[in-house]
Amino acid sequence: DAYDTVDLLTQGQGECGVLSIGEAGENQVRYALALTDKRSTMGRNGFGAVMGSKNLKAVCVRGTEPVRVKDPERMRNALAPLLKSLKEDSTVGLYHEVGLHAEWWHYRDALNPGLWPKSKWDELYGIEKCREALEATGGCIGCGLRCKAIQRVSDGPWKGARTETSHFLHTAVIGQTLGLEDWRAVVRLLESCNRAGACAVSS
Repeated sequence: DAYDTVDLLTQGQGECGVLSIGEAGENQVRYALALTDKRSTMGRNGFGAVMGSKNLKAVCVRGTEPVRVKDPERMRNALAPLLKSLKEDSTVGLYHEVGLHAEWWHYRDALNPGLWPKSKWDELYGIEKCREALEATGGCIGCGLRCKAIQRVSDGPWKGARTETSHFLHTAVIGQTLGLEDWRAVVRLLESCNRAGACAVSS
């Protein structure tokens, strides 16, 4: 699957970046994704299907040279105010702890499917449930936030389910949309979609 492909190439090639597809891309499903290092996705609009149509399972890249900046001092000076404000923002610390769910106070209104009362959604998929689900958070190289989240199930009928792609906010929205009151079932669903390289939202 898309995850195993990343693991195999990383083991064989050493430190590298891997863009991979799963069965959805191989079968040219219209909403097939390509996964970058199991963390980020390229397209719910069929990028994985395009790769599959070309019989391209994965692209593995390893750089040997540093990224050169023409004027490093000017860049540091430009970034300084932003980095300072990030360090002073209390939400940033919560990002490191729970990923994108740090903005739950906003998303529970803005992205609420409206099928449950907000109090029920908050109880089933709020910050505390997010903390239960997370194994770790991560971010893209060079980013001061950590919006990505590794979710895992440690008990119940879906014990062992684990996904490195996406964040708990996806879990919350999909859970309410499908009427799944146990976040563990959604993590199992996300794992299946991500390993197959199919967009979970479209699925």
